[in-house]
Order: sequence, then C-alpha cells, then structure tokens
Amino acid sequence: MDFNFDIFKLSNITNCQPIFYLGKHIFDQHNFNKHFNIKLSTLESFLTTMENQYHMALPYHNNIHAADVLHAMNYFISHPVLDNLLTIEEKFACIISAIIHDIDHPGINNSYEIKHSEPLSVIYNNKSVLENHHCALAFKILHEYINCNILKNVTKSQYTYIRSLIIAMVLATDMACHKQFVDEFTEKLKNQTFNIEDSKDRKLLLCILIKCADISNPTKINKISVQWSNRLFKENLILSVNEKKHQNYNLSPLLKNNCTSKSENQTSFIKIFVKPIYQLLGSFLEIDDFIAIRQLEENYNFWEE
Repeated sequence: MDFNFDIFKLSNITNCQPIFYLGKHIFDQHNFNKHFNIKLSTLESFLTTMENQYHMALPYHNNIHAADVLHAMNYFISHPVLDNLLTIEEKFACIISAIIHDIDHPGINNSYEIKHSEPLSVIYNNKSVLENHHCALAFKILHEYINCNILKNVTKSQYTYIRSLIIAMVLATDMACHKQFVDEFTEKLKNQTFNIEDSKDRKLLLCILIKCADISNPTKINKISVQWSNRLFKENLILSVNEKKHQNYNLSPLLKNNCTSKSENQTSFIKIFVKPIYQLLGSFLEIDDFIAIRQLEENYNFWEE
C-alpha cells in the first residue's frame, strides 16, 4: 500500500467521487460486506450519500480531504501490528469515522461558530461544535434512510460498540483536544501502562489513529503536501474575509499567521502538532524508518527554506 497515494489523481479520474471508489475498495479489502451482511447497493448508497454531504466548493474541507483521511486510516489499520491487534468491528468503525468525520463542514472553525453564536454552537453548547455536528448528522442519515444504513444488520452489542467508537474518534478530531490525547498516550507509552486489553486504552489508540490520519498532509511527499497547504491557505483566506465582516472583531493571531505567512504556519504546525503524535505512532508500531516522519522532516526543511 502506497503511503503517498495521490488522492487528487483519484478524484480527477472518478469525476470527483474518491470516497465512493476508494470506499468500495477498502470494504472489499476487509471483507466488511460479508462480515456485517451489507448489500452492495446499501454500501454504494452509503458512500454516495456521505460523499454528497461534503461541500465540494470548499478548497480544503471537502470530499477529497475526507478520502485522503480514509486512505491514511486504512494505511494505518492495515499495518501488521494493528491488523493483528484490532477487531473487525474496530477496523469497521475506523473506516466509517474517516468517511464521515467532516461531513457538511461549513468552511469555518469552532472558534468562529462560538464567537458569532452560529446556530450549531447553540445546539452543541460550544463544545466540539463541528465535530458533534458531523457525527450527529451521519447517524441521523443512517437512521432516516434505511437504504444507506450499513449498520442495520449488525447485532445490538456490535452497534453499541461501533457507535461509541465512531463518536469518540470523530470528536477526537477537534484540535482543541489535541494536547490532551497526545499527553495521555505519551504518558502511557512512557510508563508502559498502555494495556491493549483495556477498552479505554483501545479507544485511545483509535483516537490517535484518526488524529494522525486527519493531519497527515505534512507527512506526504512534498508535491502532494504543498497542494494541501495551498488549499488550506485558500480556505483560511475565505475565513478571514468572513471575520472582517464582523465589526469590532479582531482576527486571532493564529488566523493572521495562516493568512500572511504560509511557511511559518506550516513549520509551526509540523513542530507543535504533527511531529509529536507521529513519533508516538511510530514508536507504538515499532517502525525504525517511518516514511511519515522522514517526509515530514523533508517538508519541514522545505518550508524553512
């Protein structure tokens, strides 16, 4: 499996349906359809419906990003260590979480939602606003449209477990919680207290996986990584325009940095957020020459220059 799989190329040759085609391939790879008694028509309806929830006009938070996260997540769970450690239900939850993790993303962040009292911030009481929305919408669709409900034939206990994992993973993508997850995983690995038999530790591991998948852009080969950086920069410019429409409101220092210094933003993001969590994952998987770390360092040097 190629860590540097070109998701942009897949999107181009599939008429901007990368989730649909990649999703079908991954479900076949793990034999999910047979194990969870999913009809092909149900799977195709699920993939199409979820892909259509993404706003393709957004430069970054669109279906191509979701497909990229999906590919990264599958890369991780297909690693021999995780392939042997994780149950079929956990792998299934990982793949579903990656597919739905940003559906109906409006192109603005939680801070904007909360500071301007947007409707979603009221519904979710200012707590992981967008992440709660992505997750709730996905389950609403599954409940209301039986033709795309890939969970309709699982047992009650399977449904309860899979749903709990999906919720945990999608909520974990809130970057406001990033340090909390990294610190907890770091402490457990350092003190050798991580117990794969413990349900909380298993859930923590899955949250680390989706967080790594969600911020994997700087770990990809430079030509792909730069494309993602340009898209994020463009989307942040749009957000900055929206911010300026509100009188007497000052842009946050981070947003200003995003919109004026792409290089500085990338190096800071790599150093503070991406490298520490990928080092943890590489350590857990006992990978000596982790391609993600190697390319991350190359991209860091690229942006520094």
